[in-house]
Amino acid sequence: PSRHLLANQIRITIPEGLSIPQTAELLKLGEAYTSATQSPELIERLGIEAENLEGFLMPNTYFFDDQPKAEELVKRMVEQFEKEYEMLSKECPGAHHLDKRYVVTVASIVERETPAAEERPLVAQVIYNRIKAGMPLQMDSTLQFALNKYGERMLYEDTEVESPYNTYLNRGLPPGPICSPGVISLRAAMAPANVEYMYFVSNADGKTHTFSKTLDEHNRAVARFRQEITPQR
Repeated sequence: PSRHLLANQIRITIPEGLSIPQTAELLKLGEAYTSATQSPELIERLGIEAENLEGFLMPNTYFFDDQPKAEELVKRMVEQFEKEYEMLSKECPGAHHLDKRYVVTVASIVERETPAAEERPLVAQVIYNRIKAGMPLQMDSTLQFALNKYGERMLYEDTEVESPYNTYLNRGLPPGPICSPGVISLRAAMAPANVEYMYFVSNADGKTHTFSKTLDEHNRAVARFRQEITPQR
């Protein structure tokens, strides 16, 4: 059967790196979307232990013949996630034995920590290196998720907040993903860079980062960043 012309199809674009509440707001679907993401069937289908599908809703542009119900959209996003995840697992042979929720949690932090695609494997390895060394991750992205404060500078008191997602207070990964990572971040979590970096800090361009192996190097990079950013404020 011939398909309708694409012109009268409904097109829904979901960008990378949004959490469930942010996506609900973007789509103006509110509660309907939020409750669709708690579907026990879809959670079971993915074989994960979770209260909702945070992290497993693939960012993409989706086409529908009619305005979809929230459930329909969520199901399509999960199917797309499965497809992409399967392809990436084949591409990164070591990834098959990794726990899916673990990989997606790492990828979601990577997604929120750097917009620069080429840095994502480095950020992923910093996460693994810090976990291995028993250091807290201290990632602002996890605090932003805990406090629902996106795109804001985190203050010292934010790092004191009681939340399982506060990676300043708690060691190891947060309990689950903090957003929907895209393919580049998922790949970075499965195939991180082979580096010994333990730290990274923003550069003044607001996009890239300086990576360091030691606290000394890192402190110098932080000082440099503060010097460069001050005139811009």
